[in-house]
Amino acid sequence: MDVPLSARQRAAAAQRVAEAEERRRRLDELGVAADARVAEEERTTTPVPPEVRREISRRLAEHPRGGCAVCERRAYTGDHEPYLLESVVQQVAVWRCSVCGTWWEEMPHEVHALTDDEVRRLYGDRLPC
Repeated sequence: MDVPLSARQRAAAAQRVAEAEERRRRLDELGVAADARVAEEERTTTPVPPEVRREISRRLAEHPRGGCAVCERRAYTGDHEPYLLESVVQQVAVWRCSVCGTWWEEMPHEVHALTDDEVRRLYGDRLPC
């Protein structure tokens, strides 16, 4: 048995539906904007050559830690400086410690300290060295 809704209940239900539609519309717009950003990044991003990545990995294995105590703690807690480079396509973000100047590269499951030379080789003119 259906219970008739009062005018106030009908108005509240209509308001909730309108708000849900507006949220859905905004999310669709954000999705289109994000897709466009990824497409632009894919078009303009030069992939890092595998031999350069292997060399960096080898050097990181020899010297796995870097930076000062402040940025090392920040690197592993996520409480760090703003990103200077963020790439959705390459799944990497780069930031620099304001205390000691060490560059940090964050990937989905890794964080590495990089030297100025490594930053130049990996990111070229996309970052100020």
